Amino acid sequence: MTDSQPVVSVDVIREAARAYGVPLRDFAAEVGIPWSTLRAFMQGAHPRKETRRKLVEWYVRTLSARGEPLGVEMARACLAALLEGIPAAQREETARGVLELLERGYRAAGADPPEWLRRMNV
Repeated sequence: MTDSQPVVSVDVIREAARAYGVPLRDFAAEVGIPWSTLRAFMQGAHPRKETRRKLVEWYVRTLSARGEPLGVEMARACLAALLEGIPAAQREETARGVLELLERGYRAAGADPPEWLRRMNV
């Protein structure tokens, strides 16, 4: 989970945004970005770092509220949000530790780790 690799692909977020079905201005207000920035993103522009962060937060919040099952993309987005305040130099090691702790927790409870956890690679 290095800074050079996106946590959730821009294409995944863009696809979810296109399917959201909310008027563009309302959607932009919900995300907390200018509507022109959202329009450019929807048309294929690559978002700046802060805009991307807000879109990832929207993605996690929206899919979670809809009761979508946790997949690898959403798990990565959640993990990235949790680790955001940790300096980049320690982020990958911390992410690995969190994932190992989750896996141990599942196994200690006698449960198989879910597919998204098995597919997470840091």
